[in-house]
Amino acid sequence: MITFRLDGGFTEAQLDQVYSETFQVLEEIGVEVGDDEIRQYLGELPGISVRGTRVCYAPSLVKEWIEVIKEDNLEYAYNRKDGRIRMVGPYMGQYYHDPDTDEVRLATGADMSLAVKLCDALDFYGPSPIHLQTVPPPVRQVTTFKICVENSREVGGWGPAATEKDGYWLCQIGEAAGRQPPHCCMEIPISPLRLNHKALRMIYNRRNQDDQLTGMVLGGGVVPMPGATAPIFAPACFIQSMAEALAAYITPQLIDPRVQGYCSFGGKLFDLRRMTPSIMFPETALYTSLVRQVIQRFLGETMGGQLADVGIMKRFEDYSVDGFGSPQATLELGFRIALDILAGARTFLGVGGYGDGFCPVTAVIEADLVNHFTKFIAGCAYRYEPGINLRTMTEALEDKNYLAHPTTLEYRELYLIPELVFRHDTRPELVAAAWEKAQQIVAEHDYALPEDVQRNVTEVYEAACADLLEGK
Repeated sequence: MITFRLDGGFTEAQLDQVYSETFQVLEEIGVEVGDDEIRQYLGELPGISVRGTRVCYAPSLVKEWIEVIKEDNLEYAYNRKDGRIRMVGPYMGQYYHDPDTDEVRLATGADMSLAVKLCDALDFYGPSPIHLQTVPPPVRQVTTFKICVENSREVGGWGPAATEKDGYWLCQIGEAAGRQPPHCCMEIPISPLRLNHKALRMIYNRRNQDDQLTGMVLGGGVVPMPGATAPIFAPACFIQSMAEALAAYITPQLIDPRVQGYCSFGGKLFDLRRMTPSIMFPETALYTSLVRQVIQRFLGETMGGQLADVGIMKRFEDYSVDGFGSPQATLELGFRIALDILAGARTFLGVGGYGDGFCPVTAVIEADLVNHFTKFIAGCAYRYEPGINLRTMTEALEDKNYLAHPTTLEYRELYLIPELVFRHDTRPELVAAAWEKAQQIVAEHDYALPEDVQRNVTEVYEAACADLLEGK
């Protein structure tokens, strides 16, 4: 038996075992690819062997690709290369929580524009916080992406492409806007040890064409659940997950080197009593810390923190309006952020999440807390010069306290942030202040595409709508 605790995870020897057994799984078990033509194509490549419906990878090939991944991994859930603290909104939620009416509804275009502007002003990147549902289904992806490129610098690039046409037009809109890829995304691993051959077919069909889906990123995105879709014990669940993530990055680029990839896994614990993914709990923190160790061992990268499933505003609502907010919400959010920071996280995911959607109040409150915690990553600087200790104590004896001493006044602001959360005693006050701040941020947001670029985006979007809605 191996015991893991919150104050200690894998040893170096155990990480070496995970590393070596991951290569063994890819070589001896491989991943299922349910497309005969694609399997035959892959089987003719060096370092690949096919056994029935499974594609297997030589360790030497995988090790070569790991070095590529380290340099070019388009995974937004990892720390950014520049070391800055960054935030990511919830992934493509359908709903919008209106702070004015307390209504939760399918987001309109206006709701989405506000959400994207707010995220941009708060320096978010990653996928759109909302997946627009109030337009016809064939144009949901392109309309969502158009609103993102019109109102933000980085938000929106990891939206899903439901069809090959979707992928084509999303890439065209991204290129017209002058955006850096990715313009759309496809998660292809399916636990246990299977790849989505329909997504692979999208790029296989275009591998010899000039208009390949340049700007589409394929990969994993692996979401194993121990005891449900992965082994329940460590390290087996992590070995399977890393094998799936590596295969999902490597395989599309073996089909067409122009396609970009991302490699990651996270997953959630599975509540075997309720047969559903479990809520945030200490076991979840332990699982996440072990995941980080494995990713660091393979890729030299650190996974970000995840706030979306904490549901802070929902917990605020469940508590008395006379109280500050749910103690459980405060504990969970603080516990999550602090552990993530201590584990090296510099990216925080799901900020602004509200059920299956986005809430501007939640975004402002959670961004406020993340910014508060991250202020202390570099450490707090306190004054120190020879003689200051005794001098301060001597001077303060006249008042018999330190409240009015200059050294106290100098640091007063240090203890008055976060800007919002600890300055309001009741939930209504906090929500009102956060909503006022959100509206102010959006009103001051001044990003817009240049007129000529906007015309190009509009022309591409209209052509996409005509194509996608043809015959509907």
